[in-house]
Formats: sequence, structure tokens, C-alpha cells
Amino acid sequence: MLRPNPPDRLRLSSAAGRLYGLTLGMRWAVALVAWLTLGSWSLWAMRPAAILLGEHFTWTSLRFSLATYPWSAVGLTICIGLTLSVLLHHSRGILWGLSAKERQALERWAGQIGVQGTRHPLWRWVGPSGHRGQRKS
Repeated sequence: MLRPNPPDRLRLSSAAGRLYGLTLGMRWAVALVAWLTLGSWSLWAMRPAAILLGEHFTWTSLRFSLATYPWSAVGLTICIGLTLSVLLHHSRGILWGLSAKERQALERWAGQIGVQGTRHPLWRWVGPSGHRGQRKS
């Protein structure tokens, strides 16, 4: 897959760029796992209220449903909050790029991984070859 050249504000060393992609992917993975576990449990627990909402949706019935199932409401709030957080972080990185502080932190972290070498758990993805977890055959 071809990737366009990033603008100057996104330029990182190759290791730091791979590290940024890895952290971004992990953020999305955490949000997905939250939806698959906590979100699905919350929606399943609220299914009687979902039937009511499907038949007669009003903001009052939504508030009543959330008040009737407070633990489900907390679970859905956590999932929605995580998703919005990752979405805003990702969008900000695409639209405005990384701040100088974030770039320096990524470069420093990638340097630390490089110093530790193969002993670091992220070396396989961030190291100089950057095989992203693929083993050489």
C-alpha cells in the first residue's frame, strides 16, 4: 500500500514513526476491546430499555433508561469516552501534526528502545529493521 509523504510537521525518524503508528494502533485496540467487553455487556444489560427506545424514542425515555441501568450507563460512558478520546487524538495528529514536545518524546522513547535492543518488548516493531512482528524465515 502506498503512503503519501507526510508534511514536514509530521516528519519523524523511521523508528519514531513506527512507534507513533504502534501507539496509535494500540489506542484503537484498547477502545475496540472496551467495546467488545464492557460495551457489549452494557448494551446487553440494557436490552429491555433498548426495545422501549426503539419503539418510542424521546430524550426523556433515554434519560429514564440510563437512570434505570446506572452500571450500564457507566460502561457505555467509558466506551464512548475512550472512542472519542482516541478519535480526537488521531484527528489532531492528522490535521495539525504532532507538537514539538510529542515529537521529542517519541524520538527519546525510540532511542531508549534502540539502546535496550532486543531485550525491549517493542524492539520487534520499532527496531531498525521494523518488521512489525514478522519473523525472518
